[in-house]
Amino acid sequence: MQRTSSRLVIARAIAALTILLVAGRLADAQPPPTPASSADAALAAQQAAFLALPESTRKAAQDALVWLGFYNGVVDGDFGKRTRDALLAYQASVKAPTDGALSAPELKALLAAAEKARDAVGFQIVNDARTGASIGAPTKLISAHAGTKLDFAASSDADLDALYARLSAPTPSRRIAYKAIKPDAFFVVSGQDGTSTFYTRFDKNAAASPPVRGFTFAYPTARAAALDPVALAVANSFHAFPEAAKAGAGSAAVAAAAAASSAAVTERRGESQRAVPARGRLGNPYRRGNRSAGRGGFARHGASKRIDRHHRRATLRRTDATFE
Repeated sequence: MQRTSSRLVIARAIAALTILLVAGRLADAQPPPTPASSADAALAAQQAAFLALPESTRKAAQDALVWLGFYNGVVDGDFGKRTRDALLAYQASVKAPTDGALSAPELKALLAAAEKARDAVGFQIVNDARTGASIGAPTKLISAHAGTKLDFAASSDADLDALYARLSAPTPSRRIAYKAIKPDAFFVVSGQDGTSTFYTRFDKNAAASPPVRGFTFAYPTARAAALDPVALAVANSFHAFPEAAKAGAGSAAVAAAAAASSAAVTERRGESQRAVPARGRLGNPYRRGNRSAGRGGFARHGASKRIDRHHRRATLRRTDATFE
């Protein structure tokens, strides 16, 4: 009996040792941790090549990629995944080596293609005398007949939260696809109103007069694929308080607002473009005119402004009902 018990103990010990040995061998058979991948090295090389360019050139390249529909981000001269992906997509489109580093001929061709796209829509920087804001306007696209509108707006009431609450509220005909606010700095709202897509942004500077300034760019949803890049270029060109920017103030708010603007375009691109029953023109609870109207002293200005004597008259209205 004692001999049987001893054999059982030995058998169990051997079985346990066998299990440990097999487990150890299986562990040894697992591949060791891989070192930094070649993709990481390529990304580092792409970043180094991009950041070696002058800042003005980097920003010009990003802006050009926006115009060609490859980049959906902030024009800040920094390098990230969006910039890298945009560079690769552009290189693939022109059948260049997709190494993510622009050669001098590629950069020249990129900037030239973007300039052609700007010229095609008559893109020009305009300054609004009443609000004090400036923005890039696609003057050849803006017309009531085409359904494309660029509207300035301003408020003497510095309560940005209240304005945001009003303008981000959906209605039966108005669907909000994206909205974001940075308290006491800016907000963006985007979506669809009837058959139009809209993008709106308002910035705040308590020291300025008027302290809240913004714009709305609206265009037919049916043309969103072609006009989304234009909308992003318009948003990136907006300066609510150019006088403050010249004095070196408010740069952080401008950069943050631009980031939110690109996020709004990105979010809306992900939304389905189903039509919402139209209710006539884009809703506007305020009267037109060069004076304060409605709640909070929100001013809309219905002035027509000649952008260039060689271009047709572009209507730059103020509205508070179409936003992205």
